Amino acid sequence: MNYQSDMQLGTVALNITNLKSAVDFYKNTLGLTVLSENENYTDLGISEDTMPLIRLVEGATNNSNTDHAGLYHVAILLPTREALAQFVYHMATNNFEIGGAGDHLYSEAFYLNDPDGNGIEIYADRPYDTWDISESGMITSATNAVDVNDLLTEIKEPFWDGMPKGTIVGHVHLQVSDIAESRKFYHEILNFDIKTLIPRALFMSRGLYHHQIATNNWIGHQLDPRLTEDVGLIYYTMIFDNREQIIAKLVAGGYTINNKAAGVFVVDPNGITIKLEQSSKRT
Repeated sequence: MNYQSDMQLGTVALNITNLKSAVDFYKNTLGLTVLSENENYTDLGISEDTMPLIRLVEGATNNSNTDHAGLYHVAILLPTREALAQFVYHMATNNFEIGGAGDHLYSEAFYLNDPDGNGIEIYADRPYDTWDISESGMITSATNAVDVNDLLTEIKEPFWDGMPKGTIVGHVHLQVSDIAESRKFYHEILNFDIKTLIPRALFMSRGLYHHQIATNNWIGHQLDPRLTEDVGLIYYTMIFDNREQIIAKLVAGGYTINNKAAGVFVVDPNGITIKLEQSSKRT
């Protein structure tokens, strides 16, 4: 399905306390592949793709990630419902813990945490023509129980060989202090359309997708930015068809663009860092 977006999500970088145990989880439990590594970080993704989905950086000494603005969860989108069923079967047969699940009408999702408590969603979308979309473009969502027995009937071959080709970062869900400022930044400056509104949360995308970015302030309005030593989100990546246009809008909106050796970055109103990349679709 072409969701007519000029932005896709790229690498999500996480600060963790122990690189070895984190890599073991993302590789052996989640089924990602190590793409590159050194003594400070490891990049993981899909073996057929050169772009990492997750970068793990060993730099955290404080493992509490619940009291600051940053990651609520990173959501990894599997390409088919059968792949999701295989993942669930893999988790169950290996006695790996899943913390929760939700049928959101447009998707079915399972939730868990990595060894440092970083939130992860593993999900698959339902067909676009089954989504409940209003004339204004708003999309109906819910959190119902997942019919796991029905999901498992999708499995034709229960063998799990890791996350399949076509797996991507589907969305990033952020916990923030200020929903109003988040709305100004993502909706008014970056032109993300609001797709779903629920109490104290926004779900937004550029294009037809149900959401590429979500923000909530469910744990309160007094969240400080993540400190360097804290577990959590270092940055997440947006890849635009026309990055220079986005940079111009950010500068016009009063935001500082940070050009570093590692790339181009901006910090949102809640202190969350975004890496801005140019899609290979354009020069």
